[in-house]
Amino acid sequence: MTKPDGTRGGDSKGIEIVANARTADIVVSGGGIEIRRMDKPITGTTAFGNVAYLLLDCSSSMEGSKFEQARRGGLDFANGAKEKGYEVGLITFDDDAHHLCEPQKDLMLLSRQLREMHTGSRTNMAAALKIALDKLAGKGGNRAVVVVTDGQPTAGGTNPIEAAIHAAKDLKENGIEIITIGTDDADTEFLKRIATRTDLSVMVHRDQLEGGISSATTMLPEGRH
Repeated sequence: MTKPDGTRGGDSKGIEIVANARTADIVVSGGGIEIRRMDKPITGTTAFGNVAYLLLDCSSSMEGSKFEQARRGGLDFANGAKEKGYEVGLITFDDDAHHLCEPQKDLMLLSRQLREMHTGSRTNMAAALKIALDKLAGKGGNRAVVVVTDGQPTAGGTNPIEAAIHAAKDLKENGIEIITIGTDDADTEFLKRIATRTDLSVMVHRDQLEGGISSATTMLPEGRH
């Protein structure tokens, strides 16, 4: 390693830092090391594992069979994502959004939260997307959110639909993949606008929601760690 006088040590085993060195993502200067993405500093804690958040609609229209399917499908998705090397977190949304579970591979807490979640009234999708961005911004590895809904936003500002579209745009601009799973009573075109690509927006019959959520694991990004 470089000594204070500018000479190099003999057999030190460590990372050699060369003053003013520069790579695409790391800037090293006399003031220290700064990690950047898209030429902007990354703030907060940076992790390098693959992370997925499940965003579940818990509005009143989900009550009954769809809600029970969401519980079972959510756990199936988490297990499948874990097998692909992902940590999985849980956010629900109704009148507001609720962060229920940090991303993790031990799914006991997530399983319990899925069992204990309950429905509210309206659909504030924008709030859920904003929480996901706050949790995933600055992390390395693959990052994805899976949005599950049976409708369209009805809460979250004066124009809930545009608020959700704008929040989704912020996620995409930060390199976070968005997958949408909608039932046949959801707004197909809206969910296509939310998803990163149209092929990541899937519509299923309301009686097949469990399988639709579970199958979202096949759409999770692969190959980057």
